[in-house]
Amino acid sequence: MLNIINDIVWSPAIILLLIGTGLYLSVRTRFLQIRYFRQMVRLLFRHEKRENQDAISSFQGFCLALSGRIGCGNIVGVATAIALGGPGAVFWMWVTAFLGSATAFAESTMAQACKFSFRGKFYGGPSCYMAQVLGKKWMGVLFSILILSGYGMLQMTVQANSVATAFENSFSIPTYVTGIGLAFILCIITFGGLKRLAVTATIVTPFMSIAYILLAILVMAMHYERIPEVFRLI
Repeated sequence: MLNIINDIVWSPAIILLLIGTGLYLSVRTRFLQIRYFRQMVRLLFRHEKRENQDAISSFQGFCLALSGRIGCGNIVGVATAIALGGPGAVFWMWVTAFLGSATAFAESTMAQACKFSFRGKFYGGPSCYMAQVLGKKWMGVLFSILILSGYGMLQMTVQANSVATAFENSFSIPTYVTGIGLAFILCIITFGGLKRLAVTATIVTPFMSIAYILLAILVMAMHYERIPEVFRLI
């Protein structure tokens, strides 16, 4: 059953849809990912005085979003893509990342335009603009259910399993011990609300990102003579 669903979701059609949408939005916005790059960096580190104490800064929002993107996908996913699709897979990752940034901008803009206030806090996202812009409330409800089940039960198990397996292989720590430890730490952070999540992400994500980049540079430095060949293969 999973194979059937996987073949439908990750068919050539979805790849064309992702790249096609990114290309369309890039052209319509006159490639804002290039035109507004300097403004993006400037706004990223701008500190604003906020009336709402629960609000988070641009940098905290960036770290919070980045914390969910650096992990299994960047390491295991990239390695699997290259193993299955060859070096050319890297090229399509570059293309998708560049064009996909316009899609991400459009999604974020719609989320801001369609957000609503509830008990003094703002909520938004795809489920909101599916209901408000497309007029498909059922689609927003279905999206919410899939996201809750996907992130709440499926994605976290992949991340936790990778961490627990790594600790077991490296330090002979039983996987259930690592799992319990991760669950305890996650509870402390999550029950602290968005503010605690943002503060934690601001501390952890820069360190994680810098370590990831430094390790990549180290690997490249150790095999510097093969870099031209790598680009030729890609």
